Order: sequence, then structure tokens, then C-alpha cells
Amino acid sequence: MRILYLSDLHASPDVPKSLIESAIGLGLELKPDLACLTGDFVTHRGGWDPE
Repeated sequence: MRILYLSDLHASPDVPKSLIESAIGLGLELKPDLACLTGDFVTHRGGWDPE
């Protein structure tokens, strides 16, 4: 069984959405049987707009 495990993505002005999307895309290219996204998803509190 292949497991893709990504954690602590820390979306913020320093970690753009495109970088996170790239990491997820690269992992999914490996055709995992299970994908887990855990940990801290964002770093910034309030007022941050990912778009």
C-alpha cells in the first residue's frame, strides 16, 4: 500500500498556494492508495486571503 502523507503546509504569504498545490500534485502523481493531509494548514491568523 502506498501512502501519501503531507503535513504542516503552513499556507501564508511566505508559502504561496501554488507551492502547496505543486506539492500535492507531485504526491498524487505517485498514485497513492491513501492520501493524508494533516498538521497546520495555515500560519497566519485572520485577514489572510489565499486568492
